Amino acid sequence: MRIKTDAVVAAMQGTTKNSTLIFVHNAETGAVHARAKTRPRDPKTYEQRCARDVQRDAAKVWATLTDEERAGWHAFAQFVSIDGRRRRALDVCRESARMRLMLGLQPCTAPPTRSYPGRVREVTVEPSAQAGELRLRVVHAEGSPDGTMLLVRMTPEMKPGVTPRPAMARAICGPGPQSAVPLPESGGIVTFTGVQFAVAPGRHFGIDARIVRAEDGLASPSSFFDLVMPAPTPIGPPEGKADATRECTGQRSSPLDYPSPISIAG
Repeated sequence: MRIKTDAVVAAMQGTTKNSTLIFVHNAETGAVHARAKTRPRDPKTYEQRCARDVQRDAAKVWATLTDEERAGWHAFAQFVSIDGRRRRALDVCRESARMRLMLGLQPCTAPPTRSYPGRVREVTVEPSAQAGELRLRVVHAEGSPDGTMLLVRMTPEMKPGVTPRPAMARAICGPGPQSAVPLPESGGIVTFTGVQFAVAPGRHFGIDARIVRAEDGLASPSSFFDLVMPAPTPIGPPEGKADATRECTGQRSSPLDYPSPISIAG
């Protein structure tokens, strides 16, 4: 539900007394949204704890920057937009730090020198003969894949009649760098082994994919796809023909492979 206020009301945020609604002000659009006041279903899962750790460490980075470095981030945010909109320098810096932490790298303090990577345009599922393996053919708009990673999340198998949504997606091989693989050339195949969710042939599931440049942590917008798991078949090129796709393998590991410990001043 969206609430449109008069010009006299600049913003509304929080909850009303004895109300089951929460009002949230969107600073970018100026709109005020109302949603049900709910308690997180499971606030202490391993994945949620990892996500909070990353968010906490990413939030500390801005305070460690010099005035010159902050000026560089402000200049980048002022002149470079993503999806037609500009973001605050603070938000760009935090997102960059978050992406690098998710790749198992330390946050960088130097501002980016290049624009955001191109986004993923299409993802299709390729048949696989091995249990727990997911092979994805990826079409993207990133001209040079060198130094870029493909960060993937997936949803569980959907019940009949249920459409997968981005909010249902989780890191494909669990939190950490094992859920990212080097980006292949557009049209290439990536392979993930030990995926979180088993999906039966013919059932729907969702894939959320982002391209992340490792050197500065800049990421493309998320691209979400509603896919159907194909029947498993033996893989391999027809006799006498070479397979021209590039294979990249992500392995699920435990415990979490973030840099440990992550020490950021402040």
